[in-house]
Amino acid sequence: MSKRKKLHLIRDVLDKLLVDRDNVPLGRVDGIVLLISAEQAQPRVIQIECGTKTLVQRLSTRWARRAHRIIRQLGWRWKAPVYLDWSKIEETGRELTLNVRGEDSQLLASEGWLRDHIIRHIPGNGIKKEP
Repeated sequence: MSKRKKLHLIRDVLDKLLVDRDNVPLGRVDGIVLLISAEQAQPRVIQIECGTKTLVQRLSTRWARRAHRIIRQLGWRWKAPVYLDWSKIEETGRELTLNVRGEDSQLLASEGWLRDHIIRHIPGNGIKKEP
């Protein structure tokens, strides 16, 4: 984002769709990380945050604690949020375009795991078998 323009974080960033440089959807922005320092008069955006944990905490801290307790009781782990540097954002608009490849990003790690461990074993899944 080389051009400076006025950006409203809540309206223009939060909950926006993230797409990679090939327009592959990667998820939505669930949180914004600000740096507040004594040297600068205003806070500075350094990262965006994506993940279910962040979204649930934003909705209600009480729900987040309950959800975390239920997930632990089921023996599952709550995946840590993915943090992306603000400098990776190339364009803002209806969606945020990132200067990353979706395949190389942690944002699609859950989908890759599902594909490799579950969907691959379903007949007629459309995944080509490697020779």
